[in-house]
Amino acid sequence: MERTISIMVGKGSCSHNRRSFVAKNVDGRRTIRNVVFKDEQIRKVYHELFDEAQQRYNDKQKRKDRKIDNYYEKIRTSKQEKLYHEIIVQIGNKDDTNAKSVDGMIAKHTLEDYMKDFEKRNPNLRVFGAYLHMDEETPHLHIDFVPFVTGSKRGMDTRVSLKAALDAQGFRGNSRGNTEWKRWVESEKVELEKIMKRHGIQRLKKGTHEKHLSVLDFEKRERAKEVKQLEEQIKEKDDEIVQKKRQIDLQFETDKIIRESIEEKREELKCVRLEIEDERAAKEEIQKETDSLRQKKREIEINVIGLMEERNEVQKDYLEYASLSRSLDEAVEQYENGWQYRLQEPERLMSAKSYGEKYVEPLLERLKRLLKSLLDMLRGLQYRVLRAERENVELKVRIEDKDRLIKYQGEEIERLEEVEEKYGAVVEELGEEVVERIVERGKELEYERGDGLRGR
Repeated sequence: MERTISIMVGKGSCSHNRRSFVAKNVDGRRTIRNVVFKDEQIRKVYHELFDEAQQRYNDKQKRKDRKIDNYYEKIRTSKQEKLYHEIIVQIGNKDDTNAKSVDGMIAKHTLEDYMKDFEKRNPNLRVFGAYLHMDEETPHLHIDFVPFVTGSKRGMDTRVSLKAALDAQGFRGNSRGNTEWKRWVESEKVELEKIMKRHGIQRLKKGTHEKHLSVLDFEKRERAKEVKQLEEQIKEKDDEIVQKKRQIDLQFETDKIIRESIEEKREELKCVRLEIEDERAAKEEIQKETDSLRQKKREIEINVIGLMEERNEVQKDYLEYASLSRSLDEAVEQYENGWQYRLQEPERLMSAKSYGEKYVEPLLERLKRLLKSLLDMLRGLQYRVLRAERENVELKVRIEDKDRLIKYQGEEIERLEEVEEKYGAVVEELGEEVVERIVERGKELEYERGDGLRGR
């Protein structure tokens, strides 16, 4: 059988390729037949390819304004190079190679074999996404790649460049109608044709029809002057046509750049919508957690107040201890210096019995009372000291635990408030109404995706 080959430039819609977004022409029941060869994040690919080259470039720069902070963002905003390119490879059409037919299955196996050696044939095209779709009318292959060149003499030594990447692989253009891209695409068609033959498929080449103008035979010399004038007029018209064609080509290139920019902005907007939706959900969780932490903080502060009161009670006990200690010291000093605790000299001719009754026995009685008072004060003082020491240790441990908990809760609250501040910055940048619309639209899309999955 004979089938055509088509290699077209794709829009590069990753969400469509991954089936994160399901178009109307997609049969969800056949999505399971799709094949994913590669599915990587483009930002990671950029880090892999260019981080070291970016660092080498920045190390050579003496001026800070010439350094590259983020090569991905530099290319994303560039008007000269695209972040990545996509080709769509297809065999036949929906009428002769339908995805639901046997021919469609043969085409699938052929495209699988084609993809196996794609990166080997194209070492300067870093593939990060490759998807074979069988859930549309015709089997086709989406290949997303970043073209790069190494050993560059200007700018970074490893950089993005489709022209230089294809040139490094041996595809050099020599005219506007014979560019690097055109020569490379034709080479890939030849490779695909070889694989098709192994699967029993011959390539069908569509013919080209060129218009030819007949040459007028002028039989009369007297009309030569008129013909010359007409030729000059035709030349002027041709010049005008060429100029118009140039303008149209320029406008076409401009429109192409605008369309590509619009598609990129749409993809960026989708990403922003998802990020805002995630931020919204995170904000709600953060708000709940923040409220809980603040409640815990208030409870802890109340506990701390109770601990402070307990500490005041302990301090009061210490004051009582100090008072008792002073009373004990005063009693000891009174004993040491008081005349009432000194034995008097016996009077002249006083008998021992009289001396004992008058001086010794009263002194002993006073000493007993003093000693008893001192012992009572010592026991009270000892009890208060032990209790104060125990309560002081317990209070110190509890205060340390509460201080640590307060510090932890404070750090958590600061962290959550920082996240909340970032979300507020998004709202300030885009506007509250825009953010709300994006979030609501994100919820609708999520609901629709959920219905689509349930429908399968």
